[in-house]
Formats: sequence, structure tokens, C-alpha cells
Amino acid sequence: MMYGRRCEARMMLPRVMLLGLMALAAAFRGGLAAEAPSEDAVRAAYLYRFAGYVAWPDGAAADAPFVIDVMDSPAMARELRRILASHSINGRMTLVREVSRLQDVGNAQILYVAEGRAQLLRELRPQGRSALLLVTAEEGGLGDGSVINFLTVDSNVRFEVSLAAAERWGLKISADLLGVAVRVQGGHGQLG
Repeated sequence: MMYGRRCEARMMLPRVMLLGLMALAAAFRGGLAAEAPSEDAVRAAYLYRFAGYVAWPDGAAADAPFVIDVMDSPAMARELRRILASHSINGRMTLVREVSRLQDVGNAQILYVAEGRAQLLRELRPQGRSALLLVTAEEGGLGDGSVINFLTVDSNVRFEVSLAAAERWGLKISADLLGVAVRVQGGHGQLG
């Protein structure tokens, strides 16, 4: 009997997380209840929440900012700045930078690449770089090397995950996050 309740509670966690993300996105749209949040607002809320479900290898100084680089998407950068103005990530101050070339990506923990640019990720290699959560929003993004790729399913923003890409970058993805993904590609980069 107790086991059944625990399983039921664990199955509810992904749904609760998803509902919380949607509510968070709506809240950051300025409280306009009649207006649905933009895709960028929803994706920004997801990006913020992803950080809590990904484990990066040790190495970053605790007092160093948590950096999110955004490639060629001013709207996404704007939404992230709005959300992160009043939030930290993993107890660290946050910094959102806009970049237009891979050479401009510095010590970021997350790189969001705008639609139509995911093929650039094929040039990005983990050797000599710190661990990087690569996030895209286009058909075939995982095939281009993304760890997380946003999809639109029935007019809703969802995401898929590549555990193989996470492993390449030394990242561990929480089972809770994987539980709400619409698709998970193979690998072993998962937290219990």
C-alpha cells in the first residue's frame, strides 16, 4: 500500500513541475491573464528550471556567476533577463550574455542557440571547454549536438533530451526532468 502511494507521488512530480513551469512563464509575462505567454517566455522559464535538474562537474567557483549565453535570439535573452532579475541559479548570481559566434561563447554553463542555427553546434567540441548545456529549438536539434531541444507539440512548448550529448559534455540529467521530456535519446547521463 505504501509503495503504491510513493509511486503515485513520483508520477505526479513531472506533471506538477510542468504545470509550475507554465505558471512561472505566465507570471513573467507581466501578469496579463488574458494574454498567453510567448514561446520565448515559456522557453526562458524552462531554461531557468532546467538548471536545477542538471548536474555540472565540479570546478566552477561558488562565487562565480552562472552564465547563460544566448546565440542570435534577443527576445530569448530579454525574457531570461526578466526572469533572472529576481532569481538565482543553484545559489549563484546569474548573467545572460548575447553572442553571435561560437568563438564568443566563454565560460557559460548554458548555451541557447536560436532557430535555424543548430548546425553550428557540430563545430563545438567539449575538449578544452567547461561543461556546457546546449539547448536548441528546431527540428533535428539533437542530431546537431544539442543536449535539450525544444519542440512545439499541439501548440505547447515541450522538449526532448539527448543523454549521449549530455555525457559528451560531462552533464548528468535528473530523472525528474527526463520524466517530462517528450523523447529521450540513449545514453547513461542520468541522476537517480
